[in-house]
Order: sequence, then structure tokens, then C-alpha cells
Amino acid sequence: MNRSPANILDRPIGGRGSRSSPEVSASAFAYVYSELVQYHQNRVDSISELERRLESSGYGVGLKVLELLAYRSREFKRETRLMNVLQFVSSQCWKALFHKPADSLERSIDHADEYMIVDYTPITSTYIRVGSDMGSLSVDAYISGIIAGILAGAGFPARVTAHSVALEEVEKTDQAQREQAAFFGTTRGGTVRDGSSVRGAVSDAVGSAVMGMGSERGGPAGNTMSIAAAAAAVPLPPIPARTEKAVFLVKFSPEVLTRDAAMDR
Repeated sequence: MNRSPANILDRPIGGRGSRSSPEVSASAFAYVYSELVQYHQNRVDSISELERRLESSGYGVGLKVLELLAYRSREFKRETRLMNVLQFVSSQCWKALFHKPADSLERSIDHADEYMIVDYTPITSTYIRVGSDMGSLSVDAYISGIIAGILAGAGFPARVTAHSVALEEVEKTDQAQREQAAFFGTTRGGTVRDGSSVRGAVSDAVGSAVMGMGSERGGPAGNTMSIAAAAAAVPLPPIPARTEKAVFLVKFSPEVLTRDAAMDR
């Protein structure tokens, strides 16, 4: 007999039951996040202040994500090295939040205290287009706040900022191949987490409802199936190809760098 976990921290994020999916509808998130951006936009006078507000909104999420993952790991230990905690953020935390690891983790060549986490398809800017009047605004600042919260909770305070960087030609080709693979359902994970999955869920729901109506009214099954198939065939508006990637610049405090260097001695 399967029972739901008694402790709320053991339950899937998506619901109470052990079989509940931890996924969140992309369209629902896009709507809520766009409202969050507009809410803060109407209460600030500058782009930098808007980014700080978005970072602040994500900071508390980062603290909670770290607490949740630490509790579920049952290892009762924490990372003490700088690179290890960055790899933890770009792999385990990224997977828990976005169902995939970050695309790369790099160290700055010019500045030893700076590191970069790169994501080619950040969910926070996938469905939001920044107008030309907003200048260099990065709506991915929410994710930079999450990163800062995770690092601060782990004992590695850092200043994290989000930047939109134009894709190079090679990166554009790789990105197009990834989008094509996702469209045809050939990603390594075997699951498509874009608009096609939403369309499939909607069409299944429509098909079930129509079939139920047909059975109640005594209608033929063939007609209901054709209606469901027609609903599934409705194309969704395509997402414009991305021309920029999100780079999250992590700059650690001198105390953190000194402590990490002392461990190498």
C-alpha cells in the first residue's frame, strides 16, 4: 500500500500525492512571471532598480531550494569548496528547477574572482520580449537572485548579475539543432517540455471531455475521436529563435576567495 509522505518536505513539489508530477505548466509560469515583472516595473524609476527587485524576489526562492535539496539528500553535509558549490548550483539545483543542468560553467580569464553560469534557454526570458526603450534590462535577474540565495545559504556570499549575450554563429547552429531535436521529441531525456507537450495535454483533455459528452448523449465514438484529433492538430504559435544566451556572472567576496585558497595549502 502506497501512502503519501507524512513530511511536507518529502512530498513532490507538484502536489500532495507520491505520484503527483513536479512539473509546472510553462504557460502558467509565463503568465505569472510576466505579471511579476510588470508589478515591479510600475513601481520603479530605473532599469537597475527593476533588476534589483527581480533579484530580491528570487533570493528567497534560492534559500528554500537549498533547504529542500539539502533535506532530501539525507547526507547531512555541505560543500566547503568554491568549485564544488558552483557545480552543485549548475547541476543539481538547475535540474531541480528547470529539468536540465546549466549549459556550461566557466571561469573568467580576466578576473579570478568571477565565474559564469551559461544557459541558452532560460525560462524567464523565453516568453518575454524586452522593448527597445528598456535598454539593457535582463528579465533573467530573477534567476540570478535564486543563485545568490543558494550561495548565501551555503556560506558563499556572492554578487550575481544576469546578462544577455549575443550568440555566436556556432552557438546559433547548436541551438537550432537542440530546438529541432526538442520539436521532434528526440531529446536525450525522451520528454519534450515545450509547447508540444502543452498541446498534447490540452488535446488529451479536450478529447476526454468530448468523448464523455458523446457517451452521455449517445453520440457515435467516431465523431468524438475526429473532433479530438482536430483539436490536437491546431498548431501553436512558434517561439521565435533565440539570438541571445543568458550569462549569470558570479563574483565572490574576498573573504570567500581567501578561505578557499587556504584549503589548497
